[in-house]
Amino acid sequence: MNSLDISRINLMALPPALACLTALTALKVSGNRLPELPQFISQLSQLRLLDIGFQYTRTLYVSHNRLRELPEELSCLVSLTLLDASMNCLMLLPRHWERLKDLQCLMFNENKAGDATQAVTPPDADAPDGGQAAGP
Repeated sequence: MNSLDISRINLMALPPALACLTALTALKVSGNRLPELPQFISQLSQLRLLDIGFQYTRTLYVSHNRLRELPEELSCLVSLTLLDASMNCLMLLPRHWERLKDLQCLMFNENKAGDATQAVTPPDADAPDGGQAAGP
């Protein structure tokens, strides 16, 4: 099986058996009631398309893949609190990531942009300087 569409069936969690579908290249789970994606998603090493929809996601694990970019639509995940995008081929954060006001932890280590050893948090957009620290 290369593609699986389990969209719009009111899932509250993804079945752990999905971890066994290691040849899966496309997984569509949008339109469900998933509060987070399980860490076993990172075991789907052949996955090239992950359609999660964006309404209710709070935790997103996309680590250990070969992602070259994160979609700009990621900035619509206003409830996102944790994003693990480590161990990919990413060079940049998605545009407008500062819109993720609830984001508490961003893991971006071991990407082409370098090996960040600390988690990054978005700038405080409410700050007078837009969250940009003044240079020396």
